Amino acid sequence: MVLFPIIGLLLWIAFLAGVMLICGTIWALGKTVWWSLDLPDKLDNSQAVRSRAQTPPPPLRPQPHKAPVPERPGPPPKAPPPPVRPDSYDSSDIWPKWTPAHRQYKARELAIWQEQFDALKSRE
Repeated sequence: MVLFPIIGLLLWIAFLAGVMLICGTIWALGKTVWWSLDLPDKLDNSQAVRSRAQTPPPPLRPQPHKAPVPERPGPPPKAPPPPVRPDSYDSSDIWPKWTPAHRQYKARELAIWQEQFDALKSRE
């Protein structure tokens, strides 16, 4: 009984694959025909471009003399940033929660954990 639905499913997949194959073939043939019909236009256009490229450009007209424009001074050079010394590094610039109060809180938490660990260890 289970064999009939499986056969039906396989036939359906084969049908869809066949339709996809036929549509792909028709699409490829259509693109090939379209390309071959458009090819003469491309050849004519490329010959026109080549003929335009072979003609010399028209001579330039002399420009009337203009007064020289004085150069503007550039922007002033930027000052280099101040050097960062290791002792002046403040981590609160990067992580705002690392304030002295937060460090004290963490130190207290660590002390409480250490006391509890020592109490458990002393029972053994």
